[in-house]
Amino acid sequence: MSQELALTLVALLCSSCVMMAALVPFTAEVIAPSKTMREHRRRLRRFGAPGALAEKLLPWLLDGGSPLRVWGALYAFAWLGLLITFGALIRDSEPKDLVNNLVVVTVIVGAWWSVQFVVVILSRVLIRVNDPTRQRALQPRTAEMAALEMPGLENAPSGENVASSAPPGRFASIPTFVFWGGVLLVVAAINGMVDKVPLFGDVDAFFHERQGLFLRVAISFTAAGALAFLGGIVSMIISSGCPMTKEEIERLHAQLMAAPHAGIARGARYRLVGEQVGAEAVDEFSMVAMKCAWNAGLWWSVPLWRRRFLMTGGAFALLCGVAGLAIVLSSLGYKLLATACVVYVFVRTALAFRRAG
Repeated sequence: MSQELALTLVALLCSSCVMMAALVPFTAEVIAPSKTMREHRRRLRRFGAPGALAEKLLPWLLDGGSPLRVWGALYAFAWLGLLITFGALIRDSEPKDLVNNLVVVTVIVGAWWSVQFVVVILSRVLIRVNDPTRQRALQPRTAEMAALEMPGLENAPSGENVASSAPPGRFASIPTFVFWGGVLLVVAAINGMVDKVPLFGDVDAFFHERQGLFLRVAISFTAAGALAFLGGIVSMIISSGCPMTKEEIERLHAQLMAAPHAGIARGARYRLVGEQVGAEAVDEFSMVAMKCAWNAGLWWSVPLWRRRFLMTGGAFALLCGVAGLAIVLSSLGYKLLATACVVYVFVRTALAFRRAG
C-alpha cells in the first residue's frame, strides 16, 4: 500500500467519523430547531451514550451560537472531506473503471441524502400530527362528508354477495401450487437450454445489448412507485393520523424487534432513549368500493380516493420496477419467472376488479 493511498484512507475514516458524530444532532435540529444551545445540550443528553458524548465534545465557547449552524457547518465540512476523498480514489482508479466508480459513488451519496430527506419529512409530519392545537382543531368526520366521499356505496353489494355471485375464476380449478410448480419447471428447463436453443440465446442477447436502457426504465418505475406510495402514506398520516404515546411506540418497537427472534426475545424488554414521536393511521376499503369510486369519477375529485388510487398505482409501479430489475439482470429462466409473477398479479387484480359490484 502506497503512502498516498494510506493517507487517503485515513482521511476517509476521519471524515466518516466526524460525519457520523454530527449526523444525529444536525438531523434533530433540522427537524425541530432548539431555541438555545443550553436546550440543545439537554436534548443531546437524552439521546443516550452517543448524544452524551457529542454534548461533552461540543465546546462551551459555541454556546452563544445557533446549534443548527454549528452542526450544519461540521456536517458540511465532513461531507466536503468525504467528497474530496472519493474524488481522489476515483482519480487514481483504472481508466476502464472510472465511469463505474463514479456511478457507484454518486448512487451512494444520492441514496444517503435521499434517506435523510425522507427521515426529516416523515419526522416533521409526525410532529405536525402530534401538535395539540391540530388535535383540538381537527373535527370528527361527519356523515355528510363520508357520503360525499363514497356516494352510492351504501347500496353497493356486500363482499359476501359479490363473492357468492361471481363466476369461478380462471385458476379456480387449478391449485395454485400446481400452477407455480409448472412455472418453476419451465424456468429450470429454459435455464438448461439457453446455450442449446438459438432462440433462447437470441432473446438473452437482446436484453444484454439493451441492458442500460432497460435498467433506466426499471429504476424510473421503481423510484416513481416508491415516491407515490410513500406520498400516499404521508398524506394518510396527515389527514387521519392519531398520535402515539411513548408506551405505544415502545410496544410497537418491541413487537418489531421480537418478530425475527421470537424464541430469544420472548422475555426481553425494550426501552427507547432520546426523543420519540409517532402516529398511527388505518385505512381499508373493498374492491367493490374502489370500483364504485372509479365509476363515479371520485378517483380524481375526492382527496380520499385520489390518495387511495395513488397508493395503489404506486404499489403496482414499484412491483413492475423491481420485477423489471430482476428481468434485466437475471438469466432467461428467471426473466420468465419475474414476468409470470407480474402478469399473475395484474390478471388476478383485473379479474377481481371486473367482478366487483
